[in-house]
Amino acid sequence: MMKLVLVGLLLVHSTYGIHKKQTIGRETCLEVINHVRANYAKEHGIANMNELGYDKKLEEKVENLLRNYDGCPQPSIISQNRFDTFLDMENGEKSDLIKFISGSGSSMMACVQSVCSKTGKPVFSIITDVNSTPAIKGSPGAKCPSNRIAGYKGLCAQKTGHKGYARKIGVFGGVGRVIEGWFD
Repeated sequence: MMKLVLVGLLLVHSTYGIHKKQTIGRETCLEVINHVRANYAKEHGIANMNELGYDKKLEEKVENLLRNYDGCPQPSIISQNRFDTFLDMENGEKSDLIKFISGSGSSMMACVQSVCSKTGKPVFSIITDVNSTPAIKGSPGAKCPSNRIAGYKGLCAQKTGHKGYARKIGVFGGVGRVIEGWFD
């Protein structure tokens, strides 16, 4: 599972020509992560998995953490101030990825692509807010919080500003098919 997720994310990176210090295409990253969360909710019967929104301000938090490691962190999840940051996701552990994806109450995220100055290798990091809302068993979207409605593939979307991700996934062609198989 981890390898398929990483392959999908790497394909998204190469498709969109990521360069040093440039953030990953925000909309692309958001769509990919929400798609994975929707599949996870379906596979595990989570009725209250929130759809994530993108918060550009969170990119700065990731960049500040990366400075602490001279841009070359070990794969890890750093939890602080109600946020989880998954540093160097491409080389991380399966358990870290599952922790990141499975937080049903999370509602916002950001992605940052950087380059380790020592090795020249890309470092892909993601941040989400942490919400202690426990997962509720049931059909995806069946038990959304009161301020959300069942939306994209059963994720609980904000009542205002929901984007139609389903029609955009088709734009990715082969990448979309890889993403579809992540949790099958």
